[in-house]
Amino acid sequence: MLTVNSVAGASAGKTKITVSPAKIVASNKYKYKVQASEFVDLPELDDDLSAWTTWNGTDEITATNGYYIAVAETESDFSCEKVGTTQVVSRVQSSITYMDGESEITGLTPATYLEGIGATLPTATKEGYTFDGWYANAELTGDVVTAIGTSATGNKTFYAKFTEV
Repeated sequence: MLTVNSVAGASAGKTKITVSPAKIVASNKYKYKVQASEFVDLPELDDDLSAWTTWNGTDEITATNGYYIAVAETESDFSCEKVGTTQVVSRVQSSITYMDGESEITGLTPATYLEGIGATLPTATKEGYTFDGWYANAELTGDVVTAIGTSATGNKTFYAKFTEV
């Protein structure tokens, strides 16, 4: 049995997988399969896994956050030696919407952020006005928001406060 762990990768949709213990034989290969259901059909000893995706044991894998991944160690003929499974934790990219009242401000970057990494919000411009900051609500109350923190999740909308010059 393999112990499989998944943590968010460096970019959107990527997961970093680790497995233990080490391969039985250094020339053995890793193969993997990702499914939406937690009921990944695990292979049995000596099952043919040639249809599974080959993995080098280090590269990040593209997989949807919350899906499930099974990783197997195979012999050179792709027969299963050991297998393990876990739920995928992958980097999630969420959108950022910028508003001026009820109108969306387009063309500002970043327009997305990576959960777990965050982002710094831009400065907005409007002819004849000074920009006084972003707020998390249309009423422009509370603290000015300058960045999305590393613990933030989900799509975000920020509202610009402008003062006429």
